[in-house]
Amino acid sequence: RQSALSRIDAQNVSADVSGEFGCWLGERQSLQFVNLRGDPDDQLFQQQVNDALGIRLPIQPNTVTQDGPLRVCWLGPDWWLVMAPASDEMLQERLAEALAQQHISLSDLTGGQMLIEIGGRTARDVLASACTLDLHPTQLPVGCCAQTQLAHTVVLIVPTIQEPEQAVVDIVVRRSFAEHLVRWLMDAAGEDGYAFRQSV
Repeated sequence: RQSALSRIDAQNVSADVSGEFGCWLGERQSLQFVNLRGDPDDQLFQQQVNDALGIRLPIQPNTVTQDGPLRVCWLGPDWWLVMAPASDEMLQERLAEALAQQHISLSDLTGGQMLIEIGGRTARDVLASACTLDLHPTQLPVGCCAQTQLAHTVVLIVPTIQEPEQAVVDIVVRRSFAEHLVRWLMDAAGEDGYAFRQSV
């Protein structure tokens, strides 16, 4: 599948006056996104998901559970987003088989979603310029996630590295809005400089 960011120059770099850049942006490729809905109060449902994924469902609002490259993000009281390597071709089949007797909803969002990473010392400031959500690590630390609007686009924000100089934040966005979002972020990052990476 062609990247939604293919029209952005892979070597796009804008340095500040010192010749450095404050943040970098890039697309994380080779991922799959699965939407899961079910009853969080059903212990059997929770156990069956755990058995299928090898990871527990996050039950607390706006939290994330993770095991290596596999992540599950809480989106609502009965709603989760599963993110996993595309190479795990049996993931959806395992979930469907494990939950066959449950009243659940399982849908593949891979074709319509993508993940953009932004990192570096100015990453959170750049994001903050585009949304009203408080992105300070005390309010949105690693292990949490939040749905919000970023540059007038609905996204899921997932911090992954918290160190001030090397902060990294993942942004899940609809593929059709990805180029708009990245260009907006590059414009916002221009003063302190940025580097764009076609894929990471």
